[in-house]
Amino acid sequence: MPSSCPQWELGVSQKKLHISVSSQTYVFSAGALDGRLRRLPTRLHLSRLTGFPKTPLGDVTLKLGDVTLKLRDVTLKLGDVTLKLGDVTLKLRDVTLKLGDVTLKLGDVTLKLRDVTLKLRDVTLKLGDVTLKLGDVTLKLRDVTLKQGLWL
Repeated sequence: MPSSCPQWELGVSQKKLHISVSSQTYVFSAGALDGRLRRLPTRLHLSRLTGFPKTPLGDVTLKLGDVTLKLRDVTLKLGDVTLKLGDVTLKLRDVTLKLGDVTLKLGDVTLKLRDVTLKLRDVTLKLGDVTLKLGDVTLKLRDVTLKQGLWL
């Protein structure tokens, strides 16, 4: 991304989506996401929400609790509140994670998985330290716990 483009940051906490652009932060409740964002086109330009500049998301930092995901070439698909992030799809109702091809490193164990889909319903996953390799994106996560309640 050119240095003149704004830096985007997404965060999810307490059933709210936080979108930060440079120094401004916009917060949307789950209800607002369910209604307003549902009507937006697949390739989201945030200017359609509340006066964001007309800039595609590009590289994004996604913060979910203590986990920070740094993602490249991000597309948001918000029909049923689905985030498409490169090869990663997060569906935020009865959480479904579509991860494509994944290398999962858990201690000395390396798992190479193809066309991975995780469907979580009232599930808590305690994964410890995890490295996810998703195309060009490498996610290094420490003390990872996934709870359905963390998502919208």
